[in-house]
Amino acid sequence: MSSSMKNTVVILLALTFAYAAYYFYIQNKNSALDTEVGVVTDEIIAKTQLFIELRATLDAIQLDTDIFENEVFLSYQSFTKPPVEEPFGRANPFANVTEGGVSNQ
Repeated sequence: MSSSMKNTVVILLALTFAYAAYYFYIQNKNSALDTEVGVVTDEIIAKTQLFIELRATLDAIQLDTDIFENEVFLSYQSFTKPPVEEPFGRANPFANVTEGGVSNQ
């Protein structure tokens, strides 16, 4: 497994853990406000099952990063031109604006 693949897996695991922590934190707040414990429990079970299914979908994704190590990909060059430095703004942004751009004050 390449290092970029490992990094991707670590990031996905960290995001999953953060989402789970956030989810359980919000559920804890909501369950304190709800008086019907049975409804909250069923809702938590349903949402947890959905979370597990979505997590399994994410785990099934395989990313092939070999293209970034290909000689052809590494031989590409950028032909973009650097931006041209243009003057911008006004010397006094609070001066009156005229048709020419800046008033004579």
